[in-house]
Amino acid sequence: GPENAMKRVSTSLFTSRLRPLTAWNICRIVAARSFCETKGEDYFSMLNMPKSFSIDLKQLETNYKKLQQKHHPDQYATKSKQEQAEAELASSSINQAYATLRKPLERARYMLKHEGIEEDEGEIITDPGLLMEIMEIQEQIAETDDQASLAHLLEGSTRQYDEIVNDIVDAFEKGDLDKVKDKVSMLSYYTTLVSNIQTKMSVE
Repeated sequence: GPENAMKRVSTSLFTSRLRPLTAWNICRIVAARSFCETKGEDYFSMLNMPKSFSIDLKQLETNYKKLQQKHHPDQYATKSKQEQAEAELASSSINQAYATLRKPLERARYMLKHEGIEEDEGEIITDPGLLMEIMEIQEQIAETDDQASLAHLLEGSTRQYDEIVNDIVDAFEKGDLDKVKDKVSMLSYYTTLVSNIQTKMSVE
Protein backbone atom coordinates (compact mmCIF):
# COMPACT_ATOMS: atom_id res chain seq x y z
CA GLY A 1 0.00 0.00 0.00
CA PRO A 2 0.94 3.71 0.17
CA GLU A 3 2.83 3.25 3.43
CA ASN A 4 5.00 0.52 1.98
CA ALA A 5 5.66 2.64 -1.11
CA MET A 6 6.75 5.59 1.01
CA LYS A 7 8.97 3.27 3.04
CA ARG A 8 10.66 1.98 -0.13
CA VAL A 9 11.29 5.52 -1.37
CA SER A 10 12.65 6.55 2.02
CA THR A 11 14.95 3.53 2.15
CA SER A 12 16.12 4.18 -1.41
CA LEU A 13 16.97 7.80 -0.62
CA PHE A 14 18.83 6.80 2.52
CA THR A 15 20.92 4.08 0.90
CA SER A 16 21.77 6.34 -2.04
CA ARG A 17 23.40 8.78 0.37
CA LEU A 18 25.54 5.95 1.72
CA ARG A 19 26.52 4.57 -1.66
CA PRO A 20 29.45 2.12 -1.57
CA LEU A 21 32.79 3.11 -3.11
CA THR A 22 32.49 0.86 -6.13
CA ALA A 23 34.27 1.19 -9.46
CA TRP A 24 30.97 2.46 -10.93
CA ASN A 25 30.78 5.26 -8.37
CA ILE A 26 34.40 6.29 -8.94
CA CYS A 27 33.76 6.38 -12.67
CA ARG A 28 30.60 8.42 -12.04
CA ILE A 29 32.56 10.92 -9.95
CA VAL A 30 35.31 11.34 -12.53
CA ALA A 31 33.64 10.80 -15.91
CA ALA A 32 30.22 11.09 -17.54
CA ARG A 33 27.44 9.28 -15.71
CA SER A 34 25.81 8.03 -18.90
CA PHE A 35 29.06 6.31 -19.91
CA CYS A 36 29.52 4.70 -16.51
CA GLU A 37 26.02 3.31 -16.50
CA THR A 38 26.59 1.43 -19.74
CA LYS A 39 30.31 0.67 -19.87
CA GLY A 40 31.66 0.60 -16.33
CA GLU A 41 34.97 2.13 -15.35
CA ASP A 42 37.23 2.88 -18.31
CA TYR A 43 40.57 4.70 -18.16
CA PHE A 44 40.11 6.41 -21.52
CA SER A 45 36.71 7.83 -20.56
CA MET A 46 37.99 8.76 -17.11
CA LEU A 47 40.72 10.92 -18.66
CA ASN A 48 38.47 12.24 -21.45
CA MET A 49 40.54 10.59 -24.18
CA PRO A 50 39.41 8.68 -27.28
CA LYS A 51 39.75 4.93 -26.88
CA SER A 52 42.69 4.40 -29.20
CA PHE A 53 46.24 3.11 -28.89
CA SER A 54 47.41 6.23 -30.74
CA ILE A 55 46.76 9.03 -28.27
CA ASP A 56 47.98 12.59 -27.83
CA LEU A 57 50.28 12.32 -24.81
CA LYS A 58 50.29 16.09 -24.23
CA GLN A 59 46.49 16.15 -24.15
CA LEU A 60 46.52 13.13 -21.86
CA GLU A 61 48.81 14.94 -19.41
CA THR A 62 46.69 18.11 -19.57
CA ASN A 63 43.48 16.19 -18.85
CA TYR A 64 45.17 14.27 -16.05
CA LYS A 65 46.39 17.41 -14.29
CA LYS A 66 42.96 19.05 -14.51
CA LEU A 67 41.21 16.00 -13.07
CA GLN A 68 43.82 15.49 -10.39
CA GLN A 69 43.45 19.09 -9.27
CA LYS A 70 39.66 18.86 -9.27
CA HIS A 71 39.56 15.62 -7.27
CA HIS A 72 42.59 16.15 -5.03
CA PRO A 73 41.74 15.10 -1.44
CA ASP A 74 42.85 18.53 -0.17
CA GLN A 75 39.86 20.04 -1.98
CA TYR A 76 37.58 17.94 0.25
CA ALA A 77 39.13 18.72 3.64
CA THR A 78 35.92 20.34 4.91
CA LYS A 79 33.57 17.82 3.30
CA SER A 80 31.97 14.76 4.85
CA LYS A 81 33.94 11.58 5.57
CA GLN A 82 32.14 9.87 2.71
CA GLU A 83 33.11 12.60 0.23
CA GLN A 84 36.70 12.60 1.50
CA ALA A 85 36.91 8.84 1.03
CA GLU A 86 35.45 9.15 -2.47
CA ALA A 87 37.97 11.87 -3.33
CA GLU A 88 40.89 9.74 -2.17
CA LEU A 89 39.71 6.74 -4.17
CA ALA A 90 38.97 8.89 -7.21
CA SER A 91 42.44 10.46 -7.02
CA SER A 92 44.01 7.02 -6.79
CA SER A 93 41.99 5.80 -9.79
CA ILE A 94 43.01 8.85 -11.84
CA ASN A 95 46.68 8.22 -11.03
CA GLN A 96 46.36 4.56 -12.04
CA ALA A 97 44.61 5.50 -15.28
CA TYR A 98 47.32 7.99 -16.21
CA ALA A 99 50.16 5.62 -15.31
CA THR A 100 48.58 2.97 -17.55
CA LEU A 101 47.75 5.10 -20.59
CA ARG A 102 50.95 7.15 -20.76
CA LYS A 103 53.15 4.10 -21.45
CA PRO A 104 52.71 2.17 -24.73
CA LEU A 105 53.27 -1.25 -23.16
CA GLU A 106 50.78 -0.76 -20.33
CA ARG A 107 48.29 0.94 -22.67
CA ALA A 108 48.39 -1.99 -25.10
CA ARG A 109 48.02 -4.52 -22.28
CA TYR A 110 45.05 -2.60 -20.91
CA MET A 111 43.34 -2.49 -24.30
CA LEU A 112 43.92 -6.21 -24.88
CA LYS A 113 42.50 -7.03 -21.45
CA HIS A 114 39.36 -5.04 -22.25
CA GLU A 115 39.01 -7.13 -25.41
CA GLY A 116 39.10 -10.26 -23.26
CA ILE A 117 42.63 -11.21 -24.27
CA GLU A 118 44.99 -12.13 -21.45
CA GLU A 119 48.73 -12.29 -22.01
CA ASP A 120 50.54 -15.59 -21.77
CA GLU A 121 52.43 -15.92 -18.52
CA GLY A 122 56.01 -14.79 -18.95
CA GLU A 123 55.28 -13.18 -22.34
CA ILE A 124 57.33 -15.82 -24.15
CA ILE A 125 58.86 -14.97 -27.51
CA THR A 126 58.74 -17.95 -29.88
CA ASP A 127 60.89 -16.42 -32.65
CA PRO A 128 64.35 -18.00 -32.08
CA GLY A 129 66.12 -15.30 -34.09
CA LEU A 130 64.59 -12.49 -32.08
CA LEU A 131 65.22 -14.32 -28.82
CA MET A 132 68.89 -14.74 -29.72
CA GLU A 133 69.16 -11.04 -30.60
CA ILE A 134 67.71 -10.02 -27.25
CA MET A 135 70.04 -12.38 -25.36
CA GLU A 136 73.05 -10.95 -27.21
CA ILE A 137 72.06 -7.39 -26.29
CA GLN A 138 71.62 -8.43 -22.67
CA GLU A 139 75.12 -9.91 -22.66
CA GLN A 140 76.59 -6.77 -24.23
CA ILE A 141 74.91 -4.61 -21.59
CA ALA A 142 76.32 -6.78 -18.81
CA GLU A 143 79.83 -6.88 -20.24
CA THR A 144 80.44 -3.21 -21.06
CA ASP A 145 80.86 -0.10 -18.94
CA ASP A 146 81.86 2.09 -21.87
CA GLN A 147 79.44 5.01 -22.29
CA ALA A 148 79.85 5.13 -26.07
CA SER A 149 79.06 1.43 -26.36
CA LEU A 150 76.06 1.76 -24.09
CA ALA A 151 74.82 4.77 -26.09
CA HIS A 152 75.11 2.71 -29.28
CA LEU A 153 73.12 -0.14 -27.69
CA LEU A 154 70.51 2.36 -26.47
CA GLU A 155 70.12 3.85 -29.94
CA GLY A 156 69.59 0.44 -31.54
CA SER A 157 67.22 -0.81 -28.86
CA THR A 158 65.20 2.43 -28.90
CA ARG A 159 64.88 2.24 -32.68
CA GLN A 160 63.60 -1.34 -32.42
CA TYR A 161 61.25 -0.29 -29.61
CA ASP A 162 59.78 2.48 -31.77
CA GLU A 163 59.29 0.09 -34.69
CA ILE A 164 57.39 -2.35 -32.48
CA VAL A 165 55.16 0.46 -31.19
CA ASN A 166 54.38 1.43 -34.79
CA ASP A 167 53.56 -2.20 -35.57
CA ILE A 168 51.12 -2.23 -32.63
CA VAL A 169 49.49 0.95 -33.95
CA ASP A 170 48.96 -0.71 -37.35
CA ALA A 171 47.71 -3.95 -35.81
CA PHE A 172 45.14 -2.17 -33.63
CA GLU A 173 43.92 -0.14 -36.62
CA LYS A 174 43.44 -3.38 -38.59
CA GLY A 175 41.79 -5.13 -35.66
CA ASP A 176 44.49 -7.83 -35.68
CA LEU A 177 44.54 -8.51 -31.94
CA ASP A 178 46.62 -11.68 -32.29
CA LYS A 179 49.39 -9.63 -33.87
CA VAL A 180 48.99 -6.99 -31.16
CA LYS A 181 49.47 -9.69 -28.53
CA ASP A 182 52.65 -10.97 -30.23
CA LYS A 183 54.06 -7.45 -30.57
CA VAL A 184 53.24 -6.66 -26.94
CA SER A 185 55.42 -9.60 -25.90
CA MET A 186 58.26 -8.16 -27.98
CA LEU A 187 57.68 -4.67 -26.62
CA SER A 188 57.91 -6.02 -23.08
CA TYR A 189 61.43 -7.30 -23.72
CA TYR A 190 62.60 -4.13 -25.43
CA THR A 191 61.08 -1.95 -22.71
CA THR A 192 63.24 -3.86 -20.22
CA LEU A 193 66.34 -3.60 -22.44
CA VAL A 194 66.01 0.16 -22.85
CA SER A 195 65.43 0.59 -19.13
CA ASN A 196 68.46 -1.56 -18.24
CA ILE A 197 70.74 0.40 -20.58
CA GLN A 198 69.50 3.76 -19.25
CA THR A 199 70.00 2.58 -15.67
CA LYS A 200 73.57 1.45 -16.34
CA MET A 201 74.39 4.71 -18.14
CA SER A 202 73.06 6.76 -15.22
CA VAL A 203 75.17 4.77 -12.73
CA GLU A 204 78.43 5.26 -14.57
